[in-house]
Amino acid sequence: MRRKLIGLVSILLLASCKNNNANNDKKKYYFTVPGEFIQDEYVFPMNTISKITFYDNNILQQNKNTIINDITTMSHYFDRYHDYDGIENLKSLNDSGYINNCNNDLYDLIKTSVELCKITDGKFNVCIGRLIDAYSSYLSTNTNMPTSSEISTILNGIVSYNDIDNIIVFDDSTRSITINKYNEVQPIISIGGIGKGYIGEKIYNHIKSLNTSSIINLGESTIGLVGNNPYVDNGKYNIGFNLPNSDEYICISEIDKDYKISTSADNIFSYDKSNPWISHILNPNTGYSNPTYRSVSLISSNATSTLLDALSTAIFNCNDDNEAKTLLNKIENTYNVKIDYLLLKPYYSNDELDLNKYNCVYSKGFKDTMNGDFNSNIINKEEL
Repeated sequence: MRRKLIGLVSILLLASCKNNNANNDKKKYYFTVPGEFIQDEYVFPMNTISKITFYDNNILQQNKNTIINDITTMSHYFDRYHDYDGIENLKSLNDSGYINNCNNDLYDLIKTSVELCKITDGKFNVCIGRLIDAYSSYLSTNTNMPTSSEISTILNGIVSYNDIDNIIVFDDSTRSITINKYNEVQPIISIGGIGKGYIGEKIYNHIKSLNTSSIINLGESTIGLVGNNPYVDNGKYNIGFNLPNSDEYICISEIDKDYKISTSADNIFSYDKSNPWISHILNPNTGYSNPTYRSVSLISSNATSTLLDALSTAIFNCNDDNEAKTLLNKIENTYNVKIDYLLLKPYYSNDELDLNKYNCVYSKGFKDTMNGDFNSNIINKEEL
């Protein structure tokens, strides 16, 4: 699953306004979802730290085990690297090319992924597994960079969004999934760009039904804000959006209850003028990483975390702001949702990339949430 390594969303509960109700004795209670040993490897669900915060300890205690079990179980089914006793998961599907009576969550997730692949014109592509695997050694050890010839061969086997309905075939009556060959290559499905959002949405809906306040923080890149922040009179949450590879913030926003947040951010492993961008977010159409954005942050009160997670990845693979804005408008119109955004862009000085400075574009709705100004390292700022 995708690891969003830097430039992540951080949760801050700051005193953004005076609390006349003097709730200073109100406490927060939280738990983190534990990992487990799988084939001699200690693995956290979704390869990330998940922290769930409540303001009522009784509600936490009543729901803790259910939430941990739900996150862990879905993570097992979405795992494409490990086998688990008694279940057929994503690894089983990729290994055999077929699953019958598929787990409901896995079936729904892959079906949604295929739909979003088509809607984004392949900028989000669930069939990117072979490309991710080709870079795995390089991204973890900075060795064994795949050659352009190897990447070209892999791209030939990444299913086009125009053909994906013929390659990944669903049978709703039996909940079966068949993966057919594409250009004589067996595709490998990876849900790293959407799985965390899907799980976040499931947990959000569960906690929302409890009529309480909570912060769902999955790896600091998928965030759900349930109910009012009881510490402040206006009920809003102060959210800090990090600069890449830094403890400093792009900005701090006051965000209302029941919002979801998704952030994708790069971790540049390689940069030079001939091959300018290699990070852990890869473009399924080029085989490399796009140089358009350093981070993409989306906020919405009516879009699902599933949609926001996939869309943040898709925007990363846009070539310019107009393409990103067109895609955002298309998604909003298709799903009848409103999505605000903060898009952090690279900054160049005399044609050289400056990793400590940035440009950004943002929606008016995002700017309206801000509590203060942008970080001084943001050189050029533009409403889009």
